[in-house]
Amino acid sequence: MGFRWTDTEGVETATNFLHNDSSPLACRLRTLLAEKGIDPKSAVLATCFPDDPSFEFGIVVASDKRVFQFGFDYFRRDVAEGIFSEWVDLTEGFQSSPHERRIRAALARLSKERGAV
Repeated sequence: MGFRWTDTEGVETATNFLHNDSSPLACRLRTLLAEKGIDPKSAVLATCFPDDPSFEFGIVVASDKRVFQFGFDYFRRDVAEGIFSEWVDLTEGFQSSPHERRIRAALARLSKERGAV
């Protein structure tokens, strides 16, 4: 049986990847988030995983607690040239997402960073 991440550990791992990794995927995600008006240095990555050979599914929480689901598509292009083919604001309805627990863990991290209880 493999190791199972807790929601908090998964958010920490994904966010560390977003903030610090030098891979083409992490670099491109930071660029695209900035283009969407989200500071990638303060955003929290709730989840990100391959959902197809050339597609990553992810959910990011901005520092102002807005929640966005994205689809990162790099079909027939280098990862460094990938695009957000999906961008959905989940802020008002994330409670119905199958990723609600990860989103809540991301929101909790933002609150903790800002000293809120």
